[in-house]
Amino acid sequence: MKILMIAIPNHHFFQWTSQLRDSGHEVTWFDINDDEVQSARIPWVRQVKKWRRLLPLPFRHRFRRHLPLLSQWIEKHNHVTPDKAIRKTMEEVQPDLIHCFEMDLSGVPLIDVLEEVSVPVVYSSWGSDLYQLENRRPSTNQQRFLGRADYLITDCARDHFIAERAGFAGRFLGVFPANGGIDFPLEANLPISDRSVIMVKGYDDGIGKAVNVLKALQEVSPTHRRMSVCVYAADDTVFSYCQEHPLPFSDTILYSRYRTISNQEILSLMGRSLVHIGNSASDGMPNALLEAMGMGAFPVQSNPGGATAEMVQDGVNGLLIPDPDDISAIAQTIDDALCNRYRLEKARESNTTRLAATHGRNKLAGEMQSLYNAIEKNGVLFPHRHTS
Repeated sequence: MKILMIAIPNHHFFQWTSQLRDSGHEVTWFDINDDEVQSARIPWVRQVKKWRRLLPLPFRHRFRRHLPLLSQWIEKHNHVTPDKAIRKTMEEVQPDLIHCFEMDLSGVPLIDVLEEVSVPVVYSSWGSDLYQLENRRPSTNQQRFLGRADYLITDCARDHFIAERAGFAGRFLGVFPANGGIDFPLEANLPISDRSVIMVKGYDDGIGKAVNVLKALQEVSPTHRRMSVCVYAADDTVFSYCQEHPLPFSDTILYSRYRTISNQEILSLMGRSLVHIGNSASDGMPNALLEAMGMGAFPVQSNPGGATAEMVQDGVNGLLIPDPDDISAIAQTIDDALCNRYRLEKARESNTTRLAATHGRNKLAGEMQSLYNAIEKNGVLFPHRHTS
């Protein structure tokens, strides 16, 4: 089967697509962002790049810097629209299936073209992609895309129902992690007695609420302050906060959101952490949460729309943050997590076992390939996949 994938250059997309390497399917990727760089992550995939310009013009960066008005005129007349580029790609590829990753990024911008063709469309929702529609009506183009999609894959059960309420009437293929599964390095999964790190996801962009976690850590009991704090994927606001308000712990390590750090490094850090804290006002099923649980770090996580509760039983294998803006409540939740050593050990054991069974990369490769094969053969409803 010839599959045309439409997505931004994203870690989750690369991980998902890599699961199809030896599946026998012919895969083409249309980079909707067009970063013009062939990705070494998926060298076996045909990659459609450098489509935004009719002619590749040398020295365009110099023109932009020294002759900005001329540069704007050239860009205007040398520009190719996404619609035109995807039409050309479809003519060349003749796909049997189109797979769009995220609605607003890869589906809505191309809805006019998608409605022109009869090729089946798979839509994968990630993060807040559908949750944004929980309390407001979808736009006209969002409604058109949901009506056009033939198949749906979500990263949490919650979003299946949101999609249906928003107009999706196709076939639901199941709940899958956005990255297609995780390679858990078990050798890096340390016993609880060898862990002394509080790990924090550092997004603070209006939706991510990492600074509220840092403020809460200022209020955590002094008995826990001999531990280290590690903040990864940290926004500039997080760096500014830590400079102005140093955390009262033995050490604070910050990894910038804009610095390259491999996924294996992140997993190893999680394997040395007692707790992993993620706090946001909107999300689907956070991949960082799944990774942390699989590496034995006790999850302390916000629960927008109830998605996190699909994986975390509050007070048993993790703790849910009731309100991402309630700093005192977050501090109390962190203290509660760190005080119960028996629960930390039991959660490490149960979460590690469960995630390896339900989200292990090797385990999911066969399921994902069967999913595409089922569409290719007869388009029947693939059995719903449950992660509980």
